[in-house]
Amino acid sequence: MAEPNEERPGEQAGATEELGTLFPDRTLTVAGEEVTVRALRFREGLDLLPVLRPILDDMQGVLEEAAGDPEAITAGRILELLERSPDAWTALAAAATGRDAAWVEGLPLEDGEALVLTAWRANAPFLLRRLVLGRTAATGAGSDTPSSSTS
Repeated sequence: MAEPNEERPGEQAGATEELGTLFPDRTLTVAGEEVTVRALRFREGLDLLPVLRPILDDMQGVLEEAAGDPEAITAGRILELLERSPDAWTALAAAATGRDAAWVEGLPLEDGEALVLTAWRANAPFLLRRLVLGRTAATGAGSDTPSSSTS
């Protein structure tokens, strides 16, 4: 029997998985340099939302095509969206790496694409949540505000 403060097998793995969900940081080699791509933190994400709006607008259609299943969104579809809103994707990649946009813009094509795809993977939960919340707000569903009665 495990002691009260003793971790049971699998608990540490579960805690690590939970942290990976909360902060899905990823590391990759870009232009010969190891770079950490991280999920945007709360305020950072909120501040960047106006810049990321083209990604969200484009992603709405992709999500509808994927029948609401984020796993059905392929790398090819993300790269198609990159062509439509390169400034927004550059801003996302720069923020996710802590680098400036000029650094991202100067990357070789293959490295830039890998970086953008990794930034998407790290930040998809945040971005998709914004889409769902936006759709919910637009339809008026899920409102926490009670309706007032004049009777």
